[in-house]
Amino acid sequence: MDVIAEMLTNNSTYHYDRPSWHYDRPAFLEECINRCKKLHKNRIFLQKIGSVSNKLLESLKSFSQALLHYTDLASFQYGVWNKQKGIFNNFDLKILRRVTGISTYYFNRCIVLLKKAGYMTVYRDYKEIPSRHIEKGSPEYNKAFKSLPATRKISRSFFIDLGFNKERLESNQHAASNKRIDKIRLEQDRIEDNINSS
Repeated sequence: MDVIAEMLTNNSTYHYDRPSWHYDRPAFLEECINRCKKLHKNRIFLQKIGSVSNKLLESLKSFSQALLHYTDLASFQYGVWNKQKGIFNNFDLKILRRVTGISTYYFNRCIVLLKKAGYMTVYRDYKEIPSRHIEKGSPEYNKAFKSLPATRKISRSFFIDLGFNKERLESNQHAASNKRIDKIRLEQDRIEDNINSS
């Protein structure tokens, strides 16, 4: 039996049990989350991540489900859109650590494997802290920049490897984007009404 075939025989039914107070996600994301429960039977996924232990595979299933739960469907980005401020808030990975309970080692391995497989992209961002002129390379220079929560996005290939075709993927993303635009417009109207009535 080859390595992939052996991993496919894993009959575990483990999955990420989100807290009862969490709201339901869009139907498409809920379906994605349910399909992640069977990643141990997904040959394409197993081939891309390579040979891993059953414990790491279980961690990947849990991590993927939690990541999808906190993913914005309109942008495939990890975080939430703040309609009041009109900005996207990137979430810290501490949230996933807390809700999954995955150990530090396996949690970090999940990130490495998903990035290596092309399923997740990470972009680092920094904010410059206004201060007096500081020479580049000095110890104080590094302190003048604050690290912001990284932008993490799930790639289209992840959804496709879960078994969704491109048309359905784009249709759901487009619908989510239009829904966001409508929410922004309603929020702007609400703010204007409050200003006019004051």
